[in-house]
Amino acid sequence: ISLGNFISVCTKYFEFIEIDRETGTLMISFEEIEGQLAGQLFTVHAGHIIIGRSEKLAHIHVPDPNRTLSRQHAQFELLRSNQIYVTDLDSTNGTYVDEIKIAAPTPVVVGSSLRFGDVCCRVTAIEPI
Repeated sequence: ISLGNFISVCTKYFEFIEIDRETGTLMISFEEIEGQLAGQLFTVHAGHIIIGRSEKLAHIHVPDPNRTLSRQHAQFELLRSNQIYVTDLDSTNGTYVDEIKIAAPTPVVVGSSLRFGDVCCRVTAIEPI
């Protein structure tokens, strides 16, 4: 997202006229490789980001018609030494990093595959801001 970019939410359009970046945050991009939005790239600035199927409760809303994604499924956090970790939020179908089900905060790196229910993603970029 850059100055001058537009974003639409429902029927409203917004232009970015100012971007305030916190020090100590990281940018993470990932691409959905399986699911309703396969091929879509998501880019977020991590400090604390929740992914899920709820438009109201999740920062990143991912449609999931099969409802394998919980309303608040997992969160990304910037933790120790500028490393991004993903944590499962007691989801019904679990969170997997490189096809291993996680039970505690788990680091993610470029190339990591992530699975939230039936939704699969791959981390494509992580960089300091």
